[in-house]
Amino acid sequence: MSTGPPKHEMQYFPNMINAMPSESAEFRRVLWTGLYSQVVLMTVPVGGDIGDEVHTVDQALTFTSGVGKATINGKDQDVKAGDLMVVPAGTQHQFVNTGPTPLILYTIYSPAEHDPSTVHKTKEEGDEEEEAGKDEAPKWSRQSQSENEKAGLVNTSGNLPLRIVSLDVPTESGQAVTSSVLLPSLVANDFSAPVSDAEETVKFRRLGIGRPDGIPSFLVHLPFI
Repeated sequence: MSTGPPKHEMQYFPNMINAMPSESAEFRRVLWTGLYSQVVLMTVPVGGDIGDEVHTVDQALTFTSGVGKATINGKDQDVKAGDLMVVPAGTQHQFVNTGPTPLILYTIYSPAEHDPSTVHKTKEEGDEEEEAGKDEAPKWSRQSQSENEKAGLVNTSGNLPLRIVSLDVPTESGQAVTSSVLLPSLVANDFSAPVSDAEETVKFRRLGIGRPDGIPSFLVHLPFI
């Protein structure tokens, strides 16, 4: 499982309400980690509980099998398959399995709470890793929107992902300077882009096919606009 920032592609998990959760016997398994949220599958054994805790992130839990009791900031609420429970950041919470079968759920943290590769077979294993500092959310999952935009992880000007590449850009005097450019990784037509170390905007022309990593293989620099 990748531990880096997510790719700009679909993540599909079929049968989340029945088949997939029932096939999982682990106490906790991270399914997906994004820039601003994380999906985790949990199975609480008969007589078990999640643990009385407080998170610094928001949490939404959807129960897919079994019955239990939720305690949120001192208030009890019975839960069952099909229920959704939201726990705001900074709120005490505990979930106990009160039924004869495992209590199964998937939870969405916002932002991430666990390491993207986390798999805990038991609650005890999870507690040990947390105390040892081995189950921490990655730094990239706790960045601000502006930080992600600057790093090229989020493109708010369109639906094309951005890559940072280094190019020799001609200046008005005719000399070339090496500058970093936020380059759309799938460019169909000519485009313009600002570059560092230069106040002007430079026009680029797409030639040929793209490399496997999505960055165009051939670019030529046209005069400044």
